[in-house]
Amino acid sequence: SVKQELDQADTESGTGTGSKAGATGPSAREILDRLAPGIDGATHPRDLSEGQKLALVLAIQLSAAPRVLLLDEPTRGLDYRAKTQLIAMVDELAAEGRSVVVSTHDVEFAARAADRVVVL
Repeated sequence: SVKQELDQADTESGTGTGSKAGATGPSAREILDRLAPGIDGATHPRDLSEGQKLALVLAIQLSAAPRVLLLDEPTRGLDYRAKTQLIAMVDELAAEGRSVVVSTHDVEFAARAADRVVVL
């Protein structure tokens, strides 16, 4: 279920309920609710829309608060609201000193989220 996936991510990253003492940062559920609110925890991930699946994967990965984050087409299937939330999260990570590298065809996302752009 979505809840099991989120709980496992929190356990592995040390965030959220049941996390390691002193852990900081948002839980995977909190991140998912920012990107795609209203997803029922009892839902099986295969029953989610493509955008919801991507939001779930992003929430799981972002909950680990990696020092370097590599994202390949992170806006594929996201609605405008979720894309705006993802931009805010990328900005927050960068402000914390984390490196974020994105491969995307989404020119609008690149223009709004990037400090530097390399066109291939």
